[in-house]
Amino acid sequence: MARCGLDRKYIAIIIGHKSKLGAEASYADRETIESEWREKCLKDMTWLSEEVVVVKSDPKLEKKVTRLEGFNKKLLAALFGDTKFEGLTTEERINRAKRLLGEEEQELESKSDDRTATSN
Repeated sequence: MARCGLDRKYIAIIIGHKSKLGAEASYADRETIESEWREKCLKDMTWLSEEVVVVKSDPKLEKKVTRLEGFNKKLLAALFGDTKFEGLTTEERINRAKRLLGEEEQELESKSDDRTATSN
């Protein structure tokens, strides 16, 4: 408040400091203090102003995202075929991939069980 140019007496009254006799606080003109504070300090001491968000696009990140999206489409096409995944949500695609991986693991386990059974 002092940097804004507000009188030290007014600052002391606002923050509650009293001199030894306390006479300044007893005769404070609150309306004058308020108008002086508003005139001198309001602009510099307002933190709750409207938030401004600046969004800049990063061409490197956009290029990377585009490449990853292409890779994702190719990966899904390899997993499900070209037409099987178009109508599915991402969650459905993931669940389907998990099922396929689970089936593949079961097949591998059954093949290894068959091999151990025939070798004994």
